[in-house]
Amino acid sequence: MTTDTTNSPITIRLMDTIDALREQVAVVQSSLSAAHYRANVAEQKLANSVKACQWRVLAEDHSQFFTSEAEADAAADWLRTNDAASVYVDSRTVGPWERVK
Repeated sequence: MTTDTTNSPITIRLMDTIDALREQVAVVQSSLSAAHYRANVAEQKLANSVKACQWRVLAEDHSQFFTSEAEADAAADWLRTNDAASVYVDSRTVGPWERVK
C-alpha cells in the first residue's frame, strides 16, 4: 500500500520553507549583484582618477598634475620659456599643487 504524502502537514510546511528560502536567496542575489555593480563603478572611478593624474610638472617648490604627458610637457615648456628654474616632468602620482618636500 502506498501512502500519498502530498498534502500532509509536514510536506506542506517543508514546501513553504523551501519557497521562503528561495525568496531569501533571490533577495540576497539581488543585493550582491547591486553591491558588485557599485564596487565595479568605484573601481573604475579609482582607475580613471589614477590615470588622470599620472603626469606631474615640478617647478620651483611646487608640482601640478596633468591628464596626459603632452599637457605636462606643454606646461613645462611654458614654464621654461618664462624663466622658471628647475622645471621637469615625471610620472609619479601626487596631489594637485602639493608642496614638494
